[in-house]
Amino acid sequence: LRDTRYVTAEEQVSIFMRLMVFGTGNREAQERFQRSADTISKAFHRILQIACSAPFYTKYVHLPEDTTPEIIAQDRRYQPFRDCLAAIDGSLEDAF
Repeated sequence: LRDTRYVTAEEQVSIFMRLMVFGTGNREAQERFQRSADTISKAFHRILQIACSAPFYTKYVHLPEDTTPEIIAQDRRYQPFRDCLAAIDGSLEDAF
């Protein structure tokens, strides 16, 4: 990741993180960072490509273990969630 002509690498990551964490749109990011829609879009997609690339993904992204505590596995109330990863243990976070 490198600085572009007008946007630093730090600002590109900031744009991406703001859009992902707060779930805001392009227009809000334009106002916050005082950049055009095209610049915001390009910065977001540049970081998204890096985050989805094989070297980054394999090094930093790890799925939760597929082990269910015995007390939950035997309780009938939780059976609708039996194939859901991280749905009961509290590690599932809202995206927005």
